[in-house]
Amino acid sequence: MTEAERAEELRRELREANHRYYVLDAPTLSDAEYDRLFRELTQLEEAHPELRTPDSPTQRVGAQPSEKFAKVQHRRPMMSLANVMSDEELAEFDARVHRLLGEDPVAYVFEPKLDGLAVTLTYENGRFVQGATRGDGQLGEDVTANLRTIKSVPLQLRGGAPSRLEARGEVFIPKADFARLNAEREAAGEPTFVNPRNSAAGSLRQLDPRETAKRPLSILFYDVGDTGELHFSSHWDKLGKLKELGLRTNPENKLARSLDEIRAHYAELLRRRHDVPYEIDGTVVKVDSEDQRRRLGTVSRTPRWAVAYKFPAEEEATTVEDIQVSVGRTGALTPVAFLAPVHVGGVTVARATLHNEEEVRRKDVRKGDRIFLRRAGDVIPEIVRVIAEARPPEGLPEFRMPTHCPACGAEVHREGAITRCSNLSCPAQLHGRLRHFASRGAMDIEGLGDQTCSQLVERGLVRDEDGPEQEAEMDARDPERHGFLAGRVVRRERAAIHGELGKFLAEEDEINPVADENPGNRTKPKMPEHEERAPVPFVGDEQHGRRGEIRQRAADRDVDEEQADGRVHEARAGAEPVEFATEQERAEGHRRRFRDERTEQRPEREQHKPPPRRRFSRHETEHAHRRLHDGPARGDGHDDDDE
Repeated sequence: MTEAERAEELRRELREANHRYYVLDAPTLSDAEYDRLFRELTQLEEAHPELRTPDSPTQRVGAQPSEKFAKVQHRRPMMSLANVMSDEELAEFDARVHRLLGEDPVAYVFEPKLDGLAVTLTYENGRFVQGATRGDGQLGEDVTANLRTIKSVPLQLRGGAPSRLEARGEVFIPKADFARLNAEREAAGEPTFVNPRNSAAGSLRQLDPRETAKRPLSILFYDVGDTGELHFSSHWDKLGKLKELGLRTNPENKLARSLDEIRAHYAELLRRRHDVPYEIDGTVVKVDSEDQRRRLGTVSRTPRWAVAYKFPAEEEATTVEDIQVSVGRTGALTPVAFLAPVHVGGVTVARATLHNEEEVRRKDVRKGDRIFLRRAGDVIPEIVRVIAEARPPEGLPEFRMPTHCPACGAEVHREGAITRCSNLSCPAQLHGRLRHFASRGAMDIEGLGDQTCSQLVERGLVRDEDGPEQEAEMDARDPERHGFLAGRVVRRERAAIHGELGKFLAEEDEINPVADENPGNRTKPKMPEHEERAPVPFVGDEQHGRRGEIRQRAADRDVDEEQADGRVHEARAGAEPVEFATEQERAEGHRRRFRDERTEQRPEREQHKPPPRRRFSRHETEHAHRRLHDGPARGDGHDDDDE
């Protein structure tokens, strides 16, 4: 394709987009797509001036006014602004301004860029007489009657108004009012608006002003046109005068003395983007001095003294390549739209959830559709609406929820709006439950991520041994089974914490003796009554006192452990099993067996090392010895050192 053919194709696409955006209020291109096409056409015409035509969209500000309204000639053109999309482009704008102005210091006015509809209001002797849309910058549409219905539009200015004043502003709908308006329309069975900008444009261009009065429109003023006998030296003075006359200006406006201040204001507003009560898609940076503005002049359709510094796009158009169904840990089937990857909200998005079958039906999303995708802030990407006009004439097949689970093939059933898999052993559910169990909000198991969970399920290492029938049968036979199993988990955790796992396992063998060859024969366990071991008599000469007692206790424990260990090794070597004399002896034997088996299975370097014992100071050691030998101090019951 030649440059001339590409330029004509771009002009045709932009004209159609303008007509749908401004006249029909039914856009088929996102703002980001339109900007990209417009910039491509501008670059082509700048590189090849012979391709520029008088009717090119680059030579116009907007679309032709609608035939439904009377036309209004603007006394001063309502120009559009060039866009800058990065800090580098903003720096180029600043450098160009300084190059054209020489050594003069430059101050800028920083304003939020509202995503609304630009209008101009004419006041004569302080009274509102006419209002018009921007239109193509030269001719607009007379919407005076509709503007009168906006409560924030003063019909009479405050004192000090000139004989004639054109105040220029942006009509918009606040976020909260937009959400309420869409909820009311949905409840009434009417189509909802795509975004606040479309809603504001459609509301202001109603033929019946009574319909406009029902819409929650608002306005903020940002500039002036014809000012009669009033003269201003700076844009900041204009904003001050508008506020003085009772015309509402944006409280976020800032006066900046350098490019670094502009950067700081931009970063701060971008951070608070979703906290402001209205939609903004960027900022506007304007040279403050009126004299410097005249010297800078304009080029084509835009002034050289102002730019729109845009935010990253949060709404883009893309294509639904497929609709697949995923299965969650609770068995819920969720349709997911797989999209042609698109950069929106600062990230690349390739999927968007459709929640349930009713949501798919409501939005009428089909495979192959062109859709508008929105991602505001950190929220989940959402399909705003389908561009039905982009569908082929033969149409596209509707999406239908499967009758069987795509993961295991089991039948599915409806529970209200949710379609659910009936198989509790479904591998997708097992994966979801295991992933949830290991998540930070549950057991917080480090290293057990999504891929590991998938491999565990695929290899059959994680499964439900008992199906729903077996579970129901055991629950009927033993209603307290789940409570007992929970108790086992708690005691197992405590035993592991205190380093008594071997003893715990020994007790478990006594508590729940179940034959391995027949795991189905489960009987209700009987909790044993733990008996305290008989106290060991104090042995040792009287000269050593309590130190002798402690030595004797250690000796007794060593003897018990050696006896138990010897009996266990005899049993393992094929000798006749030896009956343990006491429950304590049996537990100690199991503990040592468990420790030996773990040691044999692990290399020396991987053996578990107990935490280091605390080292006592010399003073503490001497004090302990003195107490063991002499007993507590007499008199008031305190130790000698405490005196």
